Amino acid sequence: MLRMSNLPEEIKSNLMAYYSKKEKPDVFPSKFEVNGEYYYFFTFAPAAEQVVMKENGEVPWHDEISNVALIATSYNHSIEVTAHIGFKWANPERMKIFTSLRDLLEEVEQHFKEMPIEVRESLHVYKRLAKELIEKQRIIENSVEDAKKLWDRTNESELVRENDLKVMRAYVVETVQAGYRQNEAQLETDSDRNTVEEFVKKKQILI
Repeated sequence: MLRMSNLPEEIKSNLMAYYSKKEKPDVFPSKFEVNGEYYYFFTFAPAAEQVVMKENGEVPWHDEISNVALIATSYNHSIEVTAHIGFKWANPERMKIFTSLRDLLEEVEQHFKEMPIEVRESLHVYKRLAKELIEKQRIIENSVEDAKKLWDRTNESELVRENDLKVMRAYVVETVQAGYRQNEAQLETDSDRNTVEEFVKKKQILI
């Protein structure tokens, strides 16, 4: 894993021209391989500036390395989304909530053999919702876990290739789409959920 402390002295020396004493440089944990060349990616807190530097210490013109900068920032953004959103969504407590809901709805169906047809239809909708929430949660958990494994691998190897970005972004897209669908499905079934919950409340059973 790359750190400022373990960079070659030539790299650190050349970098000094690109930040002030008030700024703190940081290096991305991995180099980026693009078209057979290797690049470092630097940021400078609290400034928003970024520098892409070749392995030999040269800083190319922007037009030459715009694709490298895009790959580096996109990969870094994907990691931030995973760390700040993905990990939160993949919390095991969410799966416990959804499986508990599924089990509770099964109990409701078994307990109330007789119920109005509209309530039964709403209950079936509610059960399908619980099933979908669980399915999407599995996608989130798997995608976040795969993203973390890729993140760990590139940190350990200190190298990110172009295909790594494509794979990482695919994991993030899967996570976000699954989370979005969970929210959408709950909104779509709001009326049915209320119908079932009101029916159970009237029967003095907590749901």
